Amino acid sequence: MNSKKRIYSSIIIVLLLIAVVSSTTYAVYKWRSTTGLNVSINVTDNLIITFNGGTNITGRLIPVANAYEGIVKEMSVKSNLPSSDTFNLYLKVNTLPDELKSTQFKWRLTGCDLRGLCRTISPDVSGNFSTTSMSDYIDQTSGDMLLLEDQAIPYRSTLKLYLYLWIDGTVDNNVNMGSKSIDFDLYATGNTEGTLAGNS
Repeated sequence: MNSKKRIYSSIIIVLLLIAVVSSTTYAVYKWRSTTGLNVSINVTDNLIITFNGGTNITGRLIPVANAYEGIVKEMSVKSNLPSSDTFNLYLKVNTLPDELKSTQFKWRLTGCDLRGLCRTISPDVSGNFSTTSMSDYIDQTSGDMLLLEDQAIPYRSTLKLYLYLWIDGTVDNNVNMGSKSIDFDLYATGNTEGTLAGNS
C-alpha cells in the first residue's frame, strides 16, 4: 500500500513540475499593469478636460508578426467645452534592457485600432528603441520621449489613441531580446493652467 502511495505521489510531483514549466513558457505572452492613469482636471469653473490613460506599461516581450500582437495601450482625451487647449504626450522609460535598445523593438502611436477597421489614422507617429531613434524624440526639458506635441483636445468627441509596442518578428532578431521586461510610464501635459495627467 505504501509503495502505491509513493508512485501516486511521484506522478503528481512530475505533473506539477510539467505544469509549472509549461506555464512559465506561456507567461511571456502576457503583460500586466498595476496603476491607473484616469484623470479629470477642472481647468476653469466650467472647462473640464479628461485624460483616460488606463494603466502604465510593464511586461515581457517576444517577437511577433504584427504590431497589434505586442503590447497595445489605449488612451482617450476630450473636453466638455470648446477651447483651443492642446496636450503633449510623453513616454518615460523606467526600465529598458540593453538587448531591447534595438531597431527591431518598435513603437507606433496612432488614432487607428490596428486590430480592426480604421476610420481615422491621425495622428500617426512611429519609431524604434534604438539609441539613435530614441534620442530623436527626447524632450530637452523633461528628458522623456515626446510622442505628441500640441495635439488639439477635441470637443464633443473623444480622441482615441493607441500605442503599440512590439519586437518585429518578421526579421532576424537577437535571441537575447525575447522575454525581456520593460517598465514605461505615459503621461500628458497641457498648455492650460493645470496638468492633464502626471506619472503615477
